[in-house]
Amino acid sequence: MPLKTLSLNKALFSNLSRSIIFLSIINVICTFILVPFSYVIAHMDSSAVAHQHSKYLIGETMTMPIYFFGTMAYALLCAAFLTYYFKSQAASDFIHSLPIKRERILMTVYAVFFSHLMINLVVNGLITWIVSIKYATIDCEKIVLWILINLIIDFFIFTITMLFGLFINNMLNHIVSSIILIVSPYILGTMVFTTHMFMFKGLQSYPDSIMKHFTVPIKFLEDLTTDQMDFKYLLVIFVVSLVMFISLFVIYKNRKNERINEAYATHYAHFIIFYVSMLIATLLGGIIFNSIFNEQKLIMIFIYFVAFTLIYIFLEMMAQKSVRIQFNRKLYSITLALVAVALVAVYLMGQSREKYVPEAEAIKYVSTTFDEKEQAWENGILSDVKVSDKKFIQDVVNSHKQLILADKPDLYNEEQVPVSIKYVLNNGKKINRTYNVRQKDFELYMNKVATKNNAAIITKYIDWDKLLKRNVTLNIETADSSFAGNELNNKQKDILKQLLINKYNKNYVSKNGIPNEESALHFTFSNDDPNISEENLSISIYDKEILQFLIKEKLITDASSALPLGDVYDLGDKSNYKKIKDEDDITKLEFAKKISRDQFKSLFKEKGADPSGNHLYFFEQSYNFVLMKN
Repeated sequence: MPLKTLSLNKALFSNLSRSIIFLSIINVICTFILVPFSYVIAHMDSSAVAHQHSKYLIGETMTMPIYFFGTMAYALLCAAFLTYYFKSQAASDFIHSLPIKRERILMTVYAVFFSHLMINLVVNGLITWIVSIKYATIDCEKIVLWILINLIIDFFIFTITMLFGLFINNMLNHIVSSIILIVSPYILGTMVFTTHMFMFKGLQSYPDSIMKHFTVPIKFLEDLTTDQMDFKYLLVIFVVSLVMFISLFVIYKNRKNERINEAYATHYAHFIIFYVSMLIATLLGGIIFNSIFNEQKLIMIFIYFVAFTLIYIFLEMMAQKSVRIQFNRKLYSITLALVAVALVAVYLMGQSREKYVPEAEAIKYVSTTFDEKEQAWENGILSDVKVSDKKFIQDVVNSHKQLILADKPDLYNEEQVPVSIKYVLNNGKKINRTYNVRQKDFELYMNKVATKNNAAIITKYIDWDKLLKRNVTLNIETADSSFAGNELNNKQKDILKQLLINKYNKNYVSKNGIPNEESALHFTFSNDDPNISEENLSISIYDKEILQFLIKEKLITDASSALPLGDVYDLGDKSNYKKIKDEDDITKLEFAKKISRDQFKSLFKEKGADPSGNHLYFFEQSYNFVLMKN
């Protein structure tokens, strides 16, 4: 007598529920601690204290990423445990012998997962609603939105892990491979661009936003951290999840069980997982080697080969559940050949990026290192200003081409100076380059870009009014990386505005081949908003008008307050600068004569610093030079 096909099997539902019951209990407890109870913890000091709450969801912004990371891990583990019958012949034979169609089995799996998930969300959502009696930042809209976003994200993670489970017949391998494959776009992109960073010049930054968009957990957690929910992105995730959901039913309906005792359900799945894992591991091995031994290409190829072989053996041990593996020469050879092709493509891509300089006509505006002291700051005003002047752009492009031709300095044995160049093209594309170059190459770049004419140009693109509405502080370096600050009032800021415009528009001092002519002073422009970074502007030892203003306003005692730190050395005629090499200890050169700071201060008060002077002095601690007339 034919068996009646059941629309729902309570026994199967109960059996599957038991396989994830402890996970669900842990999930409920952790959700309670990280969501409703987080309000209590955050306000234990005082309910009047301002705390950061999400604009869209319930919970503290500090705990939300932790919670959603946990709920994604819960969804992944549930998918692995609920498909235990994919990985055992006895369990598979039992489940598939039941009078239930495969579609109903899969629907039961989803019913189990979402019933457990909804119990957690409803219980903790209700507790949070009760907590809202005390905390006004909680409302029903946030609770509902929190539940919906949970369902979307967990639906995606659960479905994609279920999809991988159709092809992976080992529990540990299923969990590990699912994690690797889900985050593989970001990991692979990071490996590729980090390889470029070590192997090529200027490629210190990379377009991580593209990689994040293809890696759902990374992108979603970043949005939570910044409290900027992208609802269009969530809609795309939901649509993709539906497509995978439908594909899951189609593939499962036609899935064969002949290879259930093998590590993978198909040869293609075996190859793809091995290929992705070994490519990541091989690139990682090369990066680790490059960080230790730079520019050793032959040895690096050997390291790539060793990393590839080791990860192949490890994956085979996982797949075969034994340390005594059967070595598949065909799989090894094919994967090795394709990984080699991928590595060559990575190298050619990096070489192309390194040599690429956009045409001046295609550039909308450019930002570049313009002030020597700004190289040490994260945010420098001159380095961040966007300039659209065609002459300025052409000077940067020409100098950029020279930077590409410059030799790459030794990573460990040579002093390196950073040069930043940021282009925005007419089509909206952004190109960022950061070069760590030798001092002489930095000087060549500055001599061509940081000219008096370009200083007058760049001044036009700085919004001085907006800048000086911020809090302006004069910082005086008292010791290495230690500063004493004096804040300027509104009247002083009005005077400073015109002095700064004059500094770059009229009185700018070109470098004349002598770098590092900065003082111990710089201005900091800060904002009360913590999300807006402070910006800095250095003061040259030759900025006489600004120094006189600071003395007049009693912000400094005299001009000697601007002198760089360190012992002072008389280097004689300024032509001696050409005798200094990158690796030289200037204090040990035969023409370097140490003099006391008091002796130099007397000379400085008498003659003052002069960019057209012919006598050169060096300050050891701050590595600065000062020119004076005899």
